[in-house]
Order: sequence, then structure tokens, then C-alpha cells
Amino acid sequence: MKPILTLCFVLTALLSQGQGTSSVNAIKESISRYDQGWDAKDVDLVLQDYADNIDWTNAFGDRTQGKAELRTLLETIFSLDFVMSGENNYQDPDITFPKPDLAIARSVNIRTGQKWPDGRLMKDRINNHIRVFQKLKGEWKIIHHIVSQAHDKQGNSLAEINKEIARNFYQDLWFTNNTDKYTEYVADEYVVHDIGDRKGVTEPAIEQKIIADRFWEGGSWNSTIDYQIAEGDLVATRWTANYTAESFMSKIMFGTGSIPIINVFRIKDGKIVEIWNHRHDIDSNMALVFVGGKGFLLGLLIAFIPALFAIRYRRKLKKLNT
Repeated sequence: MKPILTLCFVLTALLSQGQGTSSVNAIKESISRYDQGWDAKDVDLVLQDYADNIDWTNAFGDRTQGKAELRTLLETIFSLDFVMSGENNYQDPDITFPKPDLAIARSVNIRTGQKWPDGRLMKDRINNHIRVFQKLKGEWKIIHHIVSQAHDKQGNSLAEINKEIARNFYQDLWFTNNTDKYTEYVADEYVVHDIGDRKGVTEPAIEQKIIADRFWEGGSWNSTIDYQIAEGDLVATRWTANYTAESFMSKIMFGTGSIPIINVFRIKDGKIVEIWNHRHDIDSNMALVFVGGKGFLLGLLIAFIPALFAIRYRRKLKKLNT
């Protein structure tokens, strides 16, 4: 009797193992079809193994319920080139069976080369897929699918992205003479808060290039970023501007020296839309040269005007006497 029971137990185990392997293969094939459909922008292939009542949420929090609703969202996603840009690197899924007719599949896709709507390159995205399969009428169908994105500890947060935009702005316009790249960082129009007449003034983007070019044409920079603080859409950058005046006019107007500056940028859709400029140069040699130079030139102008009138007046007197 015991040998018979043992044989039955072994046969049952082998049968169960065979059914498990078959189910694992079926689920892997389902995930593979999804991956192929996504790469080919084939909505029908992506939807093939979903149940009619599929509950689906992507890494950006978009949730749909039901195949019809998911189809509409997928058609929109597949039509956006910046979303579909880059490459997918699919990892083998890990599959468990909490119940004979229920399976949980965990898989990872590393997205590289994807872009933001403004064309900026995203950092690599590590997307975790969790799918719940249920065996319905003899076929494994996905009833729940959630995609979540894993972030490194420094993160791809909005604050970090905006800090990088600010750093690149300084790098191209003020640390290296690549001022033609101003359109990559500055909105078509921005609001500036500065000294003099530039208080709450709306300016075209090219004004940032004009200002930078004015300095580069007369000298060179060797500047550094000291630190940055970001919150929401605002980035504060404290940087030290080290300028060497080389032309005669730059030496008079700007002088050679170092100025600590704090800029606050408001960034929207990847572009700078508002600038607050705070220079800590009141007591610096560079400020004194700048202010003194302007004062000197203004003094010359004021002195020159009466002298000009006096010369002209003397000429008129000579003509009258002759």
C-alpha cells in the first residue's frame, strides 16, 4: 500500500511541477508580447493579454480601468515622440504563485535615452513592473498592472533638474564663451529684477547673450559655483564671478576683480522665465573701479559741455571783432 501511495505522491508532484512550468512560460510569453508591442507602438499587441477589467497605472500616476480606457491612453502615449524616444532594456521577470489560479510577476525595464517634452535628455529610468495574472477560462490574463520608477538617492526630482539647468546656463554663458546656447536655457521672454532700470522688466531671451557677450568681448572669466539651493520651481545659485579685463574699455568700465553673486531663477518647462540678480559688490574693488570709471567719464562729459560752448562762443566773438 505504501509504495502505491508514494508513487501517487510523486506523480502528483511531477504533474504539479509540469503545470507550474507551463504557467511560468505562458506568463513570460505574455510579458514578452507586451514588450514587443510597446517597442513597435502596437496597441493591439500590448492589450492582447489584459483582462477586460484591467486596472493599469503607469510610473507618472496615470490610471485607467478597463481595456477601452487603456487603449485611448496608449494611443496618446504612442503618438508622443519624446515619450517613445530611447531604448528599453528588459530584465527577466520573477514569478510567484500565491494561489493555483493567481500569479504575481515582477520585472524591471531600464529606459535609456528618453526625453522630456522640451527635448532635454532624461536620466536613465528604472521602471519596476508588477503584474497580477489570473487564470480565466484556462488562459492567464493580467488583471492589475502597476509601473513604478525607482530613483537614486540624489533623485531626478524637479529641484535637481532645475539646478542642473542653472548650472548649464552658467557653464555656457559665463564660464565658457558658448553664448549662442542661450536659447537652451532662457525662455523667449523673461522677467528680470535687477538694479537701475531693470526692475520687473520683461526682456527677450537674447538680452542674456548680449550681456554675456559684452564681457567676453573685452575680457575673460574664471568663475565658479559656490552652492545651490532649490525648492519647487526656484533655484538660488551663489557663484563667484572672477573677471579679467583685457581691452581698454573693459578696464575702464568693468575692471579686473572678483564679485560674489546670488541669482534666483524661476524655471518653467525647462526654461528660465524670471531672474533675481543680487551682487555683493558694493565694497569690492571691481565695483569701485566700475562706479569710479562711470563717475570719471560722467565728470569728463559734464566738464566738456561747458568747455565746448565756451570755445564756440569765443569763435563767434572773434568773427564779430573782425
